[in-house]
This record gives sequence, structure tokens and C-alpha cells, in this order.
Amino acid sequence: MIRQALKEFAWNAASDPHSEMEETEMKKPILVAAVVLLATPFIWTQAQSSDEKEAVRQAVLDYVESVYNVDPSRISGKMTFAGLVEVAKNWNKDGKLPANAPKEITIFDVQDQTASAKLVAQWGTDYFHLAKYDGKWKIINVLWQSPPPIRNQAGKNVLPEKKFLQSDFRKLRWLEGTWRGTDGKDLIFYERYQFVDDTTIEFKSFGQDQTLTKIKRQGTIVYKDGVILSRGDSAGSIVIAIDDKSAHFESQENPRNSYSFEKESPDIWLARVKYADSQGNLAETVFRMERVK
Repeated sequence: MIRQALKEFAWNAASDPHSEMEETEMKKPILVAAVVLLATPFIWTQAQSSDEKEAVRQAVLDYVESVYNVDPSRISGKMTFAGLVEVAKNWNKDGKLPANAPKEITIFDVQDQTASAKLVAQWGTDYFHLAKYDGKWKIINVLWQSPPPIRNQAGKNVLPEKKFLQSDFRKLRWLEGTWRGTDGKDLIFYERYQFVDDTTIEFKSFGQDQTLTKIKRQGTIVYKDGVILSRGDSAGSIVIAIDDKSAHFESQENPRNSYSFEKESPDIWLARVKYADSQGNLAETVFRMERVK
């Protein structure tokens, strides 16, 4: 049940029409004027492109650091999605971000009114269109994708780089038991987590069956080669952070979809699920899990 829970501005600049000159005696002055006009962007490029390029870089840096540092005030854009602000407020609210999270910025092109850039961040790669408004660079459009799967020479997906010890996996012992979950409204469901051995937790979801006899879904959380991986009916998730009271999982298909298990007491924990809603805005659902036995 927990796992199941798991831009639109187009910049169109029309060029000014040029009328066709018919008098032959005007050709020479026109040619001189054309040379002057063609030289203008060159002069602008030499004199200002360095400063403008840095300003574009700063706009993209403000974007990524607003998310990393939970500081939506740094967002500088004219995009119509309020969801970006919500992402900045909530994406790293739990402090799941590693200290060495990437923020690699590449500037492709800067002109006097438009620019394009690329960002490699923790969640994947963003491609930007920017435009200058009132002397400031604003993000107009973002095209995003999650990190492409890592493949071995045989063309098969491989697991991420090693991160955790088996002792980290044992920190999930508090999860063991049978639990009654609720979203605080009408939804009630039951789940069970059980250590099968030192590297495997088996989980079963019984839906609303409080007799715990009809299994709706099941899967495992496993430790293998330094990775903690959750496998169920849907795409797997990996643990990106863990301590004695919490574990944070990210979808392998879309890192912006994530969930965390947060221990409040030996008999109560929260499942916090984050996902994109139908409009692409970040949404969050919190399930309260209470021990049954």
C-alpha cells in the first residue's frame, strides 16, 4: 500500500521583417550598414559575454542550491509551476542528501536575451532555457531525466556503487513486526516485516484484511554488495540514507519519487511518501504505522 502511493512556457521570438531594397544606388550604404549591424553582436559578445555567462551560471546554481539547501527564496524563474517551490521546500527536508551531491553546470550558449545550460544534480540531468527579464536571467523551461541505468558489458543493469555495511542493514531491526497503517482519513491497511536472515527482510501487505490471511502484495528488502534494495511488484528502490531511527528510499526509475520510514517509538513509525501529482507538482502522503504484534 505504501509503495502504491508511490514547463510549459514557450519562448517564441519572431525576427523583425526586412524590406527588400530596389534602388541600386542604395546598395553600397546598405552594405556598410549591414557590416556595422553584424559587428554589433560581436562587440557585445567580447565585452559582456563573460559577465552574462556567469550570471546564467548563477541562476542555475541558485536553482540547484535552493533544492539542496531547502531554500526556495533562491529560485529565480518565470515558470508557471508552483511545484518547483514545493520541491525546494521539501525535497531535502529530511536531510537525505549526501555531502558530496553533484551540481555540475555547463553553459551551452548565451546571447543578449536568451541562454541555454545543463545541470547534473543528485536527481539526474536538467536542461535549461533562460531569458533575461528586467536585466536578470530567469529560468523559462526545464527538461529533466533521471540518471540513465548503469550497464555492464553484457548490456544488463548493474547495482549502484557500494555505500553501506551489513551493520547498517541491521539498523532496520525496529521495522520487524505486524503493523496497522492509516492515512489519517479513511484508509486502513496491514503490513508485516520479518527478518528472514542477516541480509533479507520479507514484507507482506494484507490490504484491509485484519485477519492477516490474504496477502495482497509481498516483496523483500535485501542487503547485497553494499546496497540496500527494496524489491516488490513495482520498480525497485534503493536506500540512500539510513540511521538508527530512519531509512530513506529512492525509486530506481525516478529519484524524485521517494519514501522514508521514520521511527517515533518502538510501537509507532511513519511512512512518508513523496511523489509527483497529476499536474507534476510534488505531493506527500504520510501513513502512521502502529504495532499490532
